[in-house]
Amino acid sequence: MQTSQANIRGQAFYAADITHINAGATYSTASEILKTEGLDYVTIECKATGANASSAGVVTFNLAFSTNYNWEAGTGDFGTETEAVTVTVAGTAAKRSKPWFLDCRGGIRAIKVLSIVNGDASYAANAVNAYMSSIQ
Repeated sequence: MQTSQANIRGQAFYAADITHINAGATYSTASEILKTEGLDYVTIECKATGANASSAGVVTFNLAFSTNYNWEAGTGDFGTETEAVTVTVAGTAAKRSKPWFLDCRGGIRAIKVLSIVNGDASYAANAVNAYMSSIQ
């Protein structure tokens, strides 16, 4: 019988913050795959910091899900249809998204960030990452 991974607090999708996403650019390196199998619910929070005092825009994190991920084999399919979680950047203050709630009881076994889009056409986004939490 598989055990639950209850009481996860702020598990990072990327091992280290993405230091820099250019203005208007898409960061297309997928994140670590995080296990949601055995969890009922998770929350996702995302963060970003503007690179300039005039930074203004939306950083969009595109989340992908797998219902057939095999943890022993390390394989599974992730859909190309994503759920967007956004952070509004304003100046150089660190910003966080609203917590995004996901019900995993329908069989979601794994989640990852597929891409991140910096919607600020003028300035980079810095210190970018996403985090998963779950209390069972």
